[in-house]
Amino acid sequence: MRAGLGDGSVTRAGVGMLRLTEWPEGPLDEYAMWAAWFDGAAAVSHQSAAELHGIGRLRPRFLHLSVGAGRPPVTPRLVVLRRPLIGSDLESAGAFLVTTPVRTVLDLAEADIGQAALDEVVGDAVAIRRCAGSEIRSASGRLPPRAAARVHRALTGL
Repeated sequence: MRAGLGDGSVTRAGVGMLRLTEWPEGPLDEYAMWAAWFDGAAAVSHQSAAELHGIGRLRPRFLHLSVGAGRPPVTPRLVVLRRPLIGSDLESAGAFLVTTPVRTVLDLAEADIGQAALDEVVGDAVAIRRCAGSEIRSASGRLPPRAAARVHRALTGL
């Protein structure tokens, strides 16, 4: 593909990302670019994952990534959280990984978003069947007490 850079059939679309010249830009290209930067050892998480899943209306100003390895770039656009990436907490979104809806809820409960926003995320996740309330309740048992209590409050309001 790099050979195409010289003949114009391929263009640079971002850091670590090439695109066929005729290929249209897509709304998820930035996610794919950062997944390439971290050699696949990253997953879209927190507010950004909630946006991708269509749960809540958080409108993140930054792109949130959980990263298992790699050197983060110097850019104000990213919020990079270093942590192990556990396969059961991830799902494929094509060219990149995203945390599951349940993992996203747990992350947001620990991240201290407002309770009303967490209530909305949990309500949406259950209403559109991205996960069941019982799955969230069971998984919240692994959280610190304060975050688990926040999840419990969100589930009680359903």
